[in-house]
Amino acid sequence: MGRGSAQSQSGHSDQVSKYGGCIAAKGWDRPVYSFFYAFLNLLVSAFVVFLVFIASTIVSVGFTMWCDAITEKGTVPHSCEELQDIDLELNVDNSAFYDQFAVAQCGLWALWLAWLAITMLAFLKVYHNYRQEDLLDSLVHEKELLLARPGPRTSFQGEKSAVI
Repeated sequence: MGRGSAQSQSGHSDQVSKYGGCIAAKGWDRPVYSFFYAFLNLLVSAFVVFLVFIASTIVSVGFTMWCDAITEKGTVPHSCEELQDIDLELNVDNSAFYDQFAVAQCGLWALWLAWLAITMLAFLKVYHNYRQEDLLDSLVHEKELLLARPGPRTSFQGEKSAVI
């Protein structure tokens, strides 16, 4: 087994693509992760960053509004954190509301930073794919694949090779 092939479980030999070393099915010499999929990944990642940013902002603003409401904008002698240990007579268990809000807020902003990093990596992948895309080599390779495939147009191979 040489460097240019891999053995699949079914016993068929698959070719290793020269584009990034991706293993592709026999007859296909294109990477699965093409420019289109990289761009689609970038769009989805950017959308998730936007959604997580909105969720983080809602939780942060809601937390601030809740603390302002129960401390009556600072006129109560206790802080928002101290009020979680006092029964507020709201018919709900408020024993850890401050801690829970703080963890949710911190978690959402950390998630936003993680997705922002993922989006930046997706952008770099799109940029890298754009810079590495050599359309002339790609067209020549496609021509070779089409001409090597037996079909009804094999008699016109000499005319087609002069086009590209």
